[in-house]
Amino acid sequence: DYKIVVDKSDESPAESMPFKISKDIYSSMKDDAIKYFYHNRSGIEIKMPYCGRADLARPAGHPHDVMATFPGNWYPDNYSLDVTGGWYDAGDHGKYVVNAGVSTWTLLNQYERAKYAGEDLTKAPFGDNTMNIPESGNGKPDILDEAKWSLDFMLKMQVPDGYRYAGMVHHKGHDEFWTALGIRPDQDPETRYLKPPSTAATLNLAAVAAQGARIYKDIDSDFSSKCLVAAEKAFDAAVKNPSIYAPEDDSIGGGAYNDSYVEDEFYWAASELYITTGKEKYLTTIKSSTHYLEVPT
Repeated sequence: DYKIVVDKSDESPAESMPFKISKDIYSSMKDDAIKYFYHNRSGIEIKMPYCGRADLARPAGHPHDVMATFPGNWYPDNYSLDVTGGWYDAGDHGKYVVNAGVSTWTLLNQYERAKYAGEDLTKAPFGDNTMNIPESGNGKPDILDEAKWSLDFMLKMQVPDGYRYAGMVHHKGHDEFWTALGIRPDQDPETRYLKPPSTAATLNLAAVAAQGARIYKDIDSDFSSKCLVAAEKAFDAAVKNPSIYAPEDDSIGGGAYNDSYVEDEFYWAASELYITTGKEKYLTTIKSSTHYLEVPT
């Protein structure tokens, strides 16, 4: 280990934190980065040997996360959903479908691109037993086990059949009021609620579940089928309700994560569904989009 020391003649020397100089200093950073997801899991005890350090262990947060629809807004139906699982978003105890969407897709896409490129899928984080997570050793790629923890939660956020907005997806679920800083998830005293569905959240599920359906097809066929049913149902619901936006001011107890432009999500979801199913209706949506063949700069 090295230090940088600045000698000030009239003061005590200032020292840097110790650091290493080597050719592999970033290898552990890659492992730590992908373990972020395990450490932010909701509904499961975070424990050794998976958490790496004993002081990072904690009891399960919200192990029975049953949330009721929030009273007093425009949403007409009252019910509760068990949305246990998923990842906490940031420093709060909320769980958000639009945030989970891009994060889950990133892991799934990392696996899918590596497979397409012919990379060695036995190595970390793709191979089984390479990420030191509770599912390691189950015969499935570790990165897909981690992604499934989130995708399972996203599927649970879909409005059940029999309700007016069936197939849509609740935008988020979180505490009624903000908790104080420094409170672990298992210490959370607040009542938790589902917030109304949004078109953006619905299309996030449609896209990620469609991608999941093809990736898990030969790994977990039952889960693959579940994903595809949910994805197509979500897309149809979004087409029926194309402009339900999360309000910008819904930021008590959790972030708003509002988005009033969802043409990009429609294009994304239709693309993932077309790749998975080959159905003409999704290709038609793709070709009619303003984003068709658009290459971002």
